Amino acid sequence: MLWGSNGSLSEDDRAGMIAELEILRDSIASSFNAQDEEGNYLFSGTNTNAPAISNAGGGYVIDGNSDKRVVTVSKGVTMESNMTAADIVDLGGGNNVLNQIDAMIEEFKNPTDNFQAEVDATLGAIDSTHSNVLGAMTEVGGRINNLDLMESTHSENKLFVDKVNSDISALDYGEASVRLNNYLAALQATQASYVKINDLNLFDRI
Repeated sequence: MLWGSNGSLSEDDRAGMIAELEILRDSIASSFNAQDEEGNYLFSGTNTNAPAISNAGGGYVIDGNSDKRVVTVSKGVTMESNMTAADIVDLGGGNNVLNQIDAMIEEFKNPTDNFQAEVDATLGAIDSTHSNVLGAMTEVGGRINNLDLMESTHSENKLFVDKVNSDISALDYGEASVRLNNYLAALQATQASYVKINDLNLFDRI
């Protein structure tokens, strides 16, 4: 049912919805452009001098690469020490969750018969992004577990382990992923006020 285009929203309601979605989108973009204390962009792959995500007016693009920073943790043993924006927000085909939120914002500004399709696409983008977040958290957790195991069984490698722990900790990925989940939950809550959708169970995990 097209709540946004059937006259059920006042102009103030619509403006409020648009403002909420814009804040959400900007917050997600800001999270993935986080920098460490030395000014390196944490989610830009090996291109740490450039923001991970930018928007020059034609939509959001991932400027950073998907390359991994590899560090040596023991003789003959290396480990990846970063996650990238491409790992999380890229939906394939040049699209990402930020552009999909933008499309939803445009539908609220100028509702069309495509409103429900954009809602469905936005929910799909959120679901995919959420899955990417969970996958990344699992992967980072596995790396930390491996480091803990190495630290307990090879005390002579402690300096290497501490270095990689420092690299991973610098990402502050836990905070970023929690913030992203909160943003996606906020999007679900605001959309649910105006759009009837049969199944929102995917948000129970957020």
